[in-house]
Amino acid sequence: HRFAENDRAALELLAAIVSMAIDNARLKERLWQATETKTLLAEEVSQRGQYHLALIADLLFWAQRTSATQPPNLILAHLLNPAQLLMTVNSYLAENEWNPFSLQDLTSRVIHAALKLIAPDIEIYVAVAPSPIRLAPKYASSLALILHELVLNTVQHGLANHASGHIAAQMSVMNHTLHFEYRDDGDGYPDALLDMSHPTPGFLLIQKLVRDDLRGELSLYNHQGAVAMIRIQAVMPT
Repeated sequence: HRFAENDRAALELLAAIVSMAIDNARLKERLWQATETKTLLAEEVSQRGQYHLALIADLLFWAQRTSATQPPNLILAHLLNPAQLLMTVNSYLAENEWNPFSLQDLTSRVIHAALKLIAPDIEIYVAVAPSPIRLAPKYASSLALILHELVLNTVQHGLANHASGHIAAQMSVMNHTLHFEYRDDGDGYPDALLDMSHPTPGFLLIQKLVRDDLRGELSLYNHQGAVAMIRIQAVMPT
């Protein structure tokens, strides 16, 4: 009984003052973190804006290369579809708050989105192997465009004479190198494409994205269909 009612009231007042001080400190911390995050986000958005302009330039280069062999409506569709995919990828990264993304998740989303945009008349089953690999956001757009071109080749050439088909993708990291494999069970790549003596504009775009944007290597071969292997150095799973 050493404390009286006045002591309790004084302690409650002191507790209220301390509580407000703590709340204010926490609010300042959150505001500081939000400001820092917005600054980083602004830098990321600015960089991605410049990067997307470069990707659009690549797509226009593709359109120029194919203008003599394909009708304008197909060229326009080929420009619009990747642009829509880039918007999908950008929304996905924003939802993920620009954190490292799941390569398995992005691969599955992009392949299904590409198939929906291309709208093939055949039924194609997609299997993406489970993987814990996560990559930095800077890889997402290039991978999406590469996958779009691979899916387009599968639909227009590999499975063009098939009633149905399969697409499979798997990824692994060995010795700090990402191994990304895309395959279908279609007719395979023609010899002129395998030795790159007569590469199509689509595969020239893939080769450029892999070499210049991802700093990687592209290998094509046939094994029960067409197989594309992409290797990217110095990539670590998160």
